[in-house]
Amino acid sequence: MINHTLIVRLTFAAASASLAAAALGYAATDSFPVAGAVVAGAMLGLVPFISWNQLVHPLMEYGHVGRIILLTFGKLALYGSALYLLVILLRLPPLPLGAGLLLSTSIFIVGSLASGGPRARAGTQDHGGTGTP
Repeated sequence: MINHTLIVRLTFAAASASLAAAALGYAATDSFPVAGAVVAGAMLGLVPFISWNQLVHPLMEYGHVGRIILLTFGKLALYGSALYLLVILLRLPPLPLGAGLLLSTSIFIVGSLASGGPRARAGTQDHGGTGTP
C-alpha cells in the first residue's frame, strides 16, 4: 500500500502538472475546453489511487469482499458517468481528457516506484495487519 504522505505529495504533483499542461494546452490551442479537459482528466485519473488508500485497502484488511465488489462497480459507474458528462454533455475534446488521465496516472506510477514502495523485511510475511510474523 502507498502511504498517506506519498499519496498527498503525488496528488499535489499531479495537480500541479495538470495545471501546467492545461496552461500549455490553452497557449497552444487558445481553447478553454482543451485546458479544462486536461484538468478534468487528471482529476479523474486520481480516483483509483485515492480510493484504494482510503476505501479499498481497509476493506481488504477485514475481508469485506462484497463491499469491495460494490465499490468497484460504483467506481466504474463514476467513470462512465463522468466521461459521458464531460465528453457528450459538456463537449470537451476526448484526446486532452485522455492525456490528463495518462498524466496523473503516470505521475502516480513513477512516483510510487521511485519511492521504493512498501518493502517487506526478509523472513517476515504480511498477515493482514495483525502484527504477527
